Amino acid sequence: MSLPRIPTEPTSRSDDWNNILAHQTVRTLWLKHSDKESCDQQCDAIIAGLMGIGPRDELEGMIAAQLLAAHNAAMECYRRAMLQNRRSRSAEGT
Repeated sequence: MSLPRIPTEPTSRSDDWNNILAHQTVRTLWLKHSDKESCDQQCDAIIAGLMGIGPRDELEGMIAAQLLAAHNAAMECYRRAMLQNRRSRSAEGT
């Protein structure tokens, strides 16, 4: 996936740093089964989340990116657990 330069509130005076951090955060999204519209929406949302957290420097930017990555991973795990639970119940006939 080729990502454009992403406008974010600066966490650093370095545009390169800000773009790398934003792209790393976007890459934590699970987009395998997303269509283009859903992918765009998720990418916009994660950047909005990063901006909403409002990191003031590089360290806070890294923590914000990790917070969003951990959130995405946890939510994907919950989603998969619910799917597995639903499959188990249907196999049991409940």
